[in-house]
Amino acid sequence: MKALENEIEELQAQLQKEECCNCKARLGQRHTGIVHQENSVQILKKCIWLHCRSAKQKHDKIEALEMCSAPEISNQKKEERLLSPTIYEPGLTLMQQKLKHGQ
Repeated sequence: MKALENEIEELQAQLQKEECCNCKARLGQRHTGIVHQENSVQILKKCIWLHCRSAKQKHDKIEALEMCSAPEISNQKKEERLLSPTIYEPGLTLMQQKLKHGQ
């Protein structure tokens, strides 16, 4: 009977050791998973930051180009306003002459 009790105690001790090892392994896996997740979050944050920085640089470049071209556009519109009467008036005169000669 004592032999059976000793064997039961040994089996229980062995079982506790295995459970402890399993717990340590599970904790190690959880820790590894958490570290991996934290690394993924940091990488994702860096990618977002780089994308935002790149988008801001593109926006700034577009604004700079628009500011450089603004005077040119303004000058072009002034030229169009000055030229339109010089084209419109002779055409109007020709039309009026044709109407007078046609009647």
